[in-house]
Amino acid sequence: MPNIFSQLKRIVSNRKRQDDALVSVIILNRNGKDKLQILFNSLKKCNFYRNFEVIVVDNGSTDDSLTFMQSWAGQLPLRVIANADNMTFSAANNIAAKDAKGEYLLFLNNDIEITDNWLDSLMETMKNTENPGAIGARLLYPELPEGHPQREKSKKIQHDGIAFKDKTRDKTYFIQPYNMKNGEEYEVASEPYTERIAVTAAVLLVRKTVFDEIGGFDENYNYGYEDVDLCLELRKAGYRNYMANQCVVYHYEFGTQSLDNEDEIKTRRRHNMEWFKGKWQIYLSEQLLSDKILKKHFYTEQILTLSICYDAEQWEHKEQRPRPLIKFIKEWKKQGYKVRYIHPREDKDWYDIGVGTDVCIIATDKFDVENMYHMKSDVLIVPWVSDSYNAIVNQGVDTCINMLQTNMHEELDEKQIDVLGAMPGDESKKYWGDWHYALALKKEFEKQGYKVVVRTRNDWYAHSNAKYRIVLRGNRAYYPTTDDNKKYIMWNISHPEDVTIKEYNLYDYVFFASQRMLDMYQSQIIPPAGVLLQCTDPETMQATDNHDKKYELLFVGNSRNVYRQILKDLLPTEHHLTVYGRHWEAYPVQDYVVSDYIDNEKVGQAYHDAKILLNDHWDDMRQYGIISNRIFDALAVGAFVISDDMTEIVETFDGAVVTYTDREDLQQKIDYYLQADAEREKKAKCGQEIVLREHTFAKRVESIRCVIEMIG
Repeated sequence: MPNIFSQLKRIVSNRKRQDDALVSVIILNRNGKDKLQILFNSLKKCNFYRNFEVIVVDNGSTDDSLTFMQSWAGQLPLRVIANADNMTFSAANNIAAKDAKGEYLLFLNNDIEITDNWLDSLMETMKNTENPGAIGARLLYPELPEGHPQREKSKKIQHDGIAFKDKTRDKTYFIQPYNMKNGEEYEVASEPYTERIAVTAAVLLVRKTVFDEIGGFDENYNYGYEDVDLCLELRKAGYRNYMANQCVVYHYEFGTQSLDNEDEIKTRRRHNMEWFKGKWQIYLSEQLLSDKILKKHFYTEQILTLSICYDAEQWEHKEQRPRPLIKFIKEWKKQGYKVRYIHPREDKDWYDIGVGTDVCIIATDKFDVENMYHMKSDVLIVPWVSDSYNAIVNQGVDTCINMLQTNMHEELDEKQIDVLGAMPGDESKKYWGDWHYALALKKEFEKQGYKVVVRTRNDWYAHSNAKYRIVLRGNRAYYPTTDDNKKYIMWNISHPEDVTIKEYNLYDYVFFASQRMLDMYQSQIIPPAGVLLQCTDPETMQATDNHDKKYELLFVGNSRNVYRQILKDLLPTEHHLTVYGRHWEAYPVQDYVVSDYIDNEKVGQAYHDAKILLNDHWDDMRQYGIISNRIFDALAVGAFVISDDMTEIVETFDGAVVTYTDREDLQQKIDYYLQADAEREKKAKCGQEIVLREHTFAKRVESIRCVIEMIG
């Protein structure tokens, strides 16, 4: 045992050991024979609380782990649950928890090396603290070899509890859990235990009845945030989580996941983050703000931060600095809060506010609030007023604090709706159909007296007093908060293959974008469901009929690194093709691209000005019968459309849209209809009448309002 533990050994060895309750030590393993050898050897040689059983859940190991564990059967009270598949962390541990005989469950990573009296300290903390939930250990880095990227952390602290901090992940705001004191020198704690908001499941002790009470580990996670989630659930249920300060172990880190495919890890990390945000982001934002205001440093070690956006030239002259603001800044600092100064300079964009900012005062009329980015969605913004400051500055810090707290606790408004789309919050959102879709929906609802906020994925989890949230399910999952009394409606407009039954079941109502999807899922999901086809906004899709067709063949769409089928079936062609869209450089299409973008307000005219508008569907949309909104938009302005073949197109538009089956069929129909002006015009007129009568956003809002009334 290292010298740093000599004092700790004396502290624990003088205590009375209470071997009165069985502890079930649960270890998850996959191809971790070498790590198990270190762990088992330490369990055998170290002196500690002996009333325990060991349950190893093996997730389909292929490295002789099972044979190795069999050789230890007589040396440890060991049982093995051998899974054929690589189950998730939550599912595997939940299975072991059900099989456990102990009064207490101790979840233990396979990459741990224990020290003397480790379990004694955990049990003493469990029995001597108020309303205990999860009990964790202090984790140290082992002696790391030369060349290791974290060599300097050898024998230093790896984990001393979990707190949270404001971060940007995947270009969105995320309240991220982190290991406290990571990389700091180890010192023996003066107190036997410390309360924390969360601890890691690398070493986590919990009473079995309490674990069962909250439903165990959430199986919607896949190796990420399960332990933090469990601790938050315990906290929410009224329990308190603690660090057993005299329980010290070595953590060799990343035992079960280290050999996994990088792409798989990236995919599940995004899923885990989004699921965690859906459950906890709003709750945590309230707790972090309260923590910062009261300076408790329990949920977070960060400090409440005020950012001042100012004009550097003006502030060079002290007499030009507004005195009320200077007084406010001094008061802010006096109370222990942080102040950041932001001004334009060559090496930094002053609109990049940063997610650490809680209050932002715009102290210059040269700053455009609309250009702010890289910030939390709930930042309190105090804008410049020409000759005076907002009351927040004039009345002082207390007013600011009150405003921050008030924003967190607004009553739900039954006449307010949030529309959530998968588009990013930056300038690139204009390239996303989801953005224009959401704006059209907003406009129609506001005609009906609702207040509507369109939320990009950057502010999905912002505080809102909207009673209703309509999620335009695209290429990203949004996971509703389950206990906030809001009503959630999903409109699955694209990427249907990505949506799981579990995700559908989180909603109060689901709209499918095709009858085919409703028929597939209605019997499998819990919430009521209906059909809501895609549609058009006639006020945006406008065109002037000048009888002069500018384009012979027109295609509007992005590649997304796919050679779109209709263009693949068309090219090469003797006809004149025009393409608007991005990312065509890798395909023969690039020679026909005139621009990578066309304003949404100009799209209708372009559609109308084409003799033939070409359309196709992504494979999954075709598979699930989802008609592209491009067809609805094109027909709204009287365009003639040839599209790939789908039964739903024929049924919905009564033959007004021509479909093709293969390359030869496409060529024949293009040749024919380029010469058949009257027939093209007749079909276009028929399609226009159908769309304007039945498939506008106004009609869709009528359907959604009926659902809102139904679900309350």
